[in-house]
Amino acid sequence: MQSRATGRQWLLDRRSAAYDELRLQAHRFAKTTSRYFRTPNDDNRQAVEDGLWELDMACTRVELISPNVLVERARAILDHASDKMYPMTGAGVAFTDAQRDAVMAELTKRIGEYFDAARADVRSSSGS
Repeated sequence: MQSRATGRQWLLDRRSAAYDELRLQAHRFAKTTSRYFRTPNDDNRQAVEDGLWELDMACTRVELISPNVLVERARAILDHASDKMYPMTGAGVAFTDAQRDAVMAELTKRIGEYFDAARADVRSSSGS
């Protein structure tokens, strides 16, 4: 009985760590993309590319250990970042302030939805 409880706690700890890492990387990606939008240069573009890679890795960790609802939320963040935001950082891409604000707002919304679902999963899994 004790080893089963220990195993459940270990799994919950790993899931919580994966959830936190994705949340952290999503916020970092938002910050680096925002920085690029303010100052579009090669260094900031490289930071966006690095951030997208880190976000992808964090999403993969969540996919490997989480229930489907969390995987869907994590994928929604990554899909938005890679399909909508990253292309806006290309050379010569023109966009309006309203377009920039809309993609940033959508990312923030998706991060919030993910975080709410992750918190609910941890609470239900820990019996709280």
